[in-house]
Amino acid sequence: MTTCFNPVSRMLLLWLILLQGPSAPAQEGSASAGANKAYARYLLREFDLVASARSQPAQPSSRNGAYELTRARSELERPLPALEEAVRWIERAAGKDDPAGQYLMGYVKEHELPFEGQVEIRGDRVAAAEWYEKAAAQKVVPAMYKLGEYSAYGQLGRYDIETAVLWWEQAATSGSVDAMRQLGWLYQEYTPETGTSFAPQYEKAFEWYRRAADKGDGEAMYQVARQYHFGWGTEKSEASSKLWLSKAEQAGHSKAHLVLRGVVGFEPALVSVEKQGTIQRSDANATIQQSRAANVSKDELLMAINTGNQEARLTLAENYEFGRGVPKNLEKAVREYGQVSSLQAFRPPWVSIQASEAIVRIYASGHLKTDSQASDVGIYDPGQLPAPAARFQLAELYWRGNAAVKPDPKRAVLWYLHAARAGSAPAMRRLGELWREGVNGRPDQDEAQRWFRRAAEIEKSGP
Repeated sequence: MTTCFNPVSRMLLLWLILLQGPSAPAQEGSASAGANKAYARYLLREFDLVASARSQPAQPSSRNGAYELTRARSELERPLPALEEAVRWIERAAGKDDPAGQYLMGYVKEHELPFEGQVEIRGDRVAAAEWYEKAAAQKVVPAMYKLGEYSAYGQLGRYDIETAVLWWEQAATSGSVDAMRQLGWLYQEYTPETGTSFAPQYEKAFEWYRRAADKGDGEAMYQVARQYHFGWGTEKSEASSKLWLSKAEQAGHSKAHLVLRGVVGFEPALVSVEKQGTIQRSDANATIQQSRAANVSKDELLMAINTGNQEARLTLAENYEFGRGVPKNLEKAVREYGQVSSLQAFRPPWVSIQASEAIVRIYASGHLKTDSQASDVGIYDPGQLPAPAARFQLAELYWRGNAAVKPDPKRAVLWYLHAARAGSAPAMRRLGELWREGVNGRPDQDEAQRWFRRAAEIEKSGP
């Protein structure tokens, strides 16, 4: 797998680095030092996740990369983590075809390292996928799961349900409870934002949810209860529904606790099959909102939010945005959406993605009333906006600015690059225009034409 964006990206980023200027080295207690420590914690967590991918002892003469990964871990465990040195050791392990090293290189490519003075494209999922594929070929289950996630959520520029099923089934049969649960979700209510239709297959959904529930997954237990309640893929049974709700509550599932006590009800299906045989997506903004907001007060939503229910927070944000049940207040909507958007580890991730898209939508509308222009909208990771159109919309917002957001050419170019990497032809054309006009002081017609040709290829191939 290769990408045509690297040479141009590097040249543009050199310009961005010059704009940013020099920066001071990280000091103990500084914001950058805190970012380094946080990143080291996340990377150490990934070390633990793939520990079973390598069973040989860590010997200096080992050819499998175990020694290199031991050195990398020691760099991460320092009081002030040496991230760059740790990544060098990980890269050496990956170069020895070590499966854990390959997976960790995928993680490094997926997430930006907070190096001082370095402007980096945040989240290069194309490069990450290359490493995850190498690790998956060596039976690293977390890599299989990540590749399924990339395909299901369109994080490589297109939604690919067949590939998602392939990777998640491999991961599930290898014991991944997360993959079992996600297969249940996929077969029950997968609704990509591309207009692609996918009919629910409730029997398969029930089978995968039940397998995950039997292994102790609280969300899967809740979904089994939901399927018994509606009779999806199994016989309708309120007794069985309550039994599984109780199990989910015991497993710490906050929504199960609320459903058992009648504070909120089960969510209806997000996808319905009409008589004509076509598939109609019930938009989450409408379906959840109309079914729940009319009967659930703001206080009840706040009660759910206090238990950690982020879907309730999303619903409250939508209420403020559209004035449903509460006075319309875009400022409060953005604040609540921001709380949901920041939860990258939340599953299913559509909740975080939908919140991020709403933030961009509100800022771009020009209707947000603020005393001063914001320097940014609080979205930094491309994973928060997998859809190419959403990335392009954010890039345009930063490029042009409006009453609520200050123009920021540096951020705009980064998001044009993110959008182009995801397959946005308008973003590619915009990058071509930037090179043609010489926004960095050095027009380059060859680079401009490369972007224009790439945009034409995308437009010719169609969606």
